[in-house]
Amino acid sequence: MKNILPILFTIAALSGIAPAKELHFPEKGDSLFTITIPNSWKPGKDDDNILEASSDEGHIYLAAWELKSEKDAKALGDDIENLLKDHAKNIKLDGKPTECKPGGLEGLLFKGHAKDKEDDSKIEFFALLITNKDKAAVIYIEASEDTPEEDSAKLEKILKSIKPGKE
Repeated sequence: MKNILPILFTIAALSGIAPAKELHFPEKGDSLFTITIPNSWKPGKDDDNILEASSDEGHIYLAAWELKSEKDAKALGDDIENLLKDHAKNIKLDGKPTECKPGGLEGLLFKGHAKDKEDDSKIEFFALLITNKDKAAVIYIEASEDTPEEDSAKLEKILKSIKPGKE
């Protein structure tokens, strides 16, 4: 029986199944949504209850934060710029946001691009504004132009894992 655990981990690794955490956001028992992020991305929340995770090689960065007021929602553009300004330039939104329904929740997707300050490589960013009748949150994603296909596939799984939380 002791030997079964290493065998299960080997099978999981070979089949592409990575251990992952289902996280309740903003918190368990009062969540707007749940999202499942691979453990290798080291998901966690900081002191301000901002959820953060990065792909294994750092090509994708994900953050989620709650919008507590209408003022916070109006400042979303400034928040995005603040996340990018230390390492990016030529920060631009691509048109108007599009409606979406992540996990059946109401949402707006903002897309944009920028250039890395050091090497002028392309950076793509996305802000997914998710709402229900009581709460609003943003899932921010930033990806470098050399993001491996494997990381993009993991991100797609993460985004497909979004489900309404339990209120």
